[in-house]
Amino acid sequence: MKYVCPLLFAAAALAQTAIPDTPAGQRLRGWLEAVNSADAARIEAFHKEALPEAGPDEQQQRVQRTLNIVRQTGGFELVRVLRSAPRSLRALLKEKNADRTAVLGMEVAAEPPHRIANIGLRPAEESDLETPQRTSETEALAQAKAQIEKWAAADRFSGAVIVAKNGRRIFEGAWGFADREAKVPNTLDTKFNLGSMNKMFTAVAVAQLVERGKLAYDDPVSKHLDTDWLRDDTARKATISQLLSHTSGLGSYFIDSVTNRDLTMILGVVMVYSAILLTLNLVVDVLYAVVDSRIEVGARGGG
Repeated sequence: MKYVCPLLFAAAALAQTAIPDTPAGQRLRGWLEAVNSADAARIEAFHKEALPEAGPDEQQQRVQRTLNIVRQTGGFELVRVLRSAPRSLRALLKEKNADRTAVLGMEVAAEPPHRIANIGLRPAEESDLETPQRTSETEALAQAKAQIEKWAAADRFSGAVIVAKNGRRIFEGAWGFADREAKVPNTLDTKFNLGSMNKMFTAVAVAQLVERGKLAYDDPVSKHLDTDWLRDDTARKATISQLLSHTSGLGSYFIDSVTNRDLTMILGVVMVYSAILLTLNLVVDVLYAVVDSRIEVGARGGG
């Protein structure tokens, strides 16, 4: 059986390709040079020369958006040009900070100086990528280990990795520190704080309870929790769906007590990220205790 290593691309697929000598190609070259400079002044100069004219505020926003992309990606390398015409192109790019790829689409004006009329950047899809080289399980795991160690050495990864096949561990390891100051290394037994990723587990548990008919997305919180947690008039307004979509208006329990506070916004209208899914954890705790008497109420974690 052959295996595909998802962490690495074939070397040929990442080879630099020539940028076409077209108006669109020239703008692509300028965009890459400006972005990869990570220099606000160079980025602003490129924007003024290559993009439609804009006022000072819009210019500043453009530069800030581009710098945000640079911080997130480390810049880009050109993998290959997917499609090229004199005034438009699509190019496959690779982030410098990770083995992620993106597709840049660009159209330029017909008349000189061929300013950029449209530009967009999106994650690459499978159809954009060349088929990676297939390799054996042993080689794939060796490549994965090499990539993880590269990230760890660059302080871009700290954690534990386990790969299992048919219930058997075929690869495992831990890198980095659980406590940097005390130099305590991570191990396979290190407990990691998942932070808000716990919300994903809560959302799945809610969906399972909906499937079992134990609750509905439109249920008010008051149907499942009493006033010990939320004031009654608030609990009757906020719904399970609004908690899941961060539109309940309840704010965050990291800021202050939410037990008797007023709503911070109109329910169901404004999305503001909130840690208040702890409320949903309580709902899940109560209803799962009914579904499975072996689960102690309050035994499931929050987040």
